[in-house]
Amino acid sequence: MNIRLKILLVFILILITIHFIYVFFVPFQIKMYREIEIGNKIIIEINNYFSENEKYPEDNDWKTIEYIYRSTFLNSEIEFNESTQPYFKRINNEFILQYIYGFDPPYLFYFSKTNEWEYGYPPY
Repeated sequence: MNIRLKILLVFILILITIHFIYVFFVPFQIKMYREIEIGNKIIIEINNYFSENEKYPEDNDWKTIEYIYRSTFLNSEIEFNESTQPYFKRINNEFILQYIYGFDPPYLFYFSKTNEWEYGYPPY
């Protein structure tokens, strides 16, 4: 076999191995760092809203939710993009902030009851 072909096959095998390791062994906190960083800033604004109004915004109160999202990005180096903003859902006195990619779970979401980011199936 030609030496160039052998080098090419080894290179392709190394790329496949690196991709496999990234997909199956790198934690979601590293893969989705930017989404979590933006979400944490939105959570701070939602909690500020809660401390001022003693309630979370309603699910269908789009003006308030958009105001919270936009105020998050006012003093930030991250640009506001409506297509990548998380979905807000209020459940009684708690809330879920969820990034929806595609139609089916698993999703990246933050549940205020547990105060941590998870990658899986939301609890509603």
